[in-house]
Amino acid sequence: MHTLLRVPGIGPKSARLILSARRYGNVSSYLLKKMGVVMKRARFFITCRELGGRKAPDYQPDHLRMMFLDKSARKLTPDTVQLKLF
Repeated sequence: MHTLLRVPGIGPKSARLILSARRYGNVSSYLLKKMGVVMKRARFFITCRELGGRKAPDYQPDHLRMMFLDKSARKLTPDTVQLKLF
């Protein structure tokens, strides 16, 4: 409950309602509005199917290295670009 209270737009009453509703199933953005959550503030901190959450990007070291290399160096394999330590 303490984590929910840290979200802007969710008060103590809404946090209690969210916790009790989660026992029975998923909570939609429509239900959050009916519970009294200020969606204008909370939408940046919560994930709902209706809000269109994005997939987290892949931050693997090899992937990041290839993103930051210039185009001529991208043709090289990651093994030849940097020494790996085991």
